Amino acid sequence: PQYLSNNENSYIILNINDIGEIYVFYHKHLDLDIAIWKEEIDTNPNAKKIKQLIRDNLQLGYFWSVKKTMGQPFLVEVLYGCVAISIARIVGGFIFSDDGAWKPNVLPMDCLSFERAFFDGQEMQNEQFIEQIKKIIAL
Repeated sequence: PQYLSNNENSYIILNINDIGEIYVFYHKHLDLDIAIWKEEIDTNPNAKKIKQLIRDNLQLGYFWSVKKTMGQPFLVEVLYGCVAISIARIVGGFIFSDDGAWKPNVLPMDCLSFERAFFDGQEMQNEQFIEQIKKIIAL
């Protein structure tokens, strides 16, 4: 909704068929964010690959974060990734997580690369994701 992009204190909760929730927050970049990303570009090879995307995002002045709680059903986990991918695609941004949601050694990543890696499972080193996909396919 429009209010989400114009108010950093706003958020939206996406209710997934009453089985789980995904939260989307809007944030303005702080000076600390800018300093951290400049250092990340200097020290993280993945950040160096997408440094122009990072710089463009910093110039934009804001970003979104997508959150979910642990222990939600697999469908919510899949949609959580899809929401992150969609937002990054719409704004021409990238995906990053430092909270353990995805393996940090492959991040940050542009949205198209992340989408391929997310649904591959091997690249993201997410054994639980791979096992859940196998269970669904076997049904």
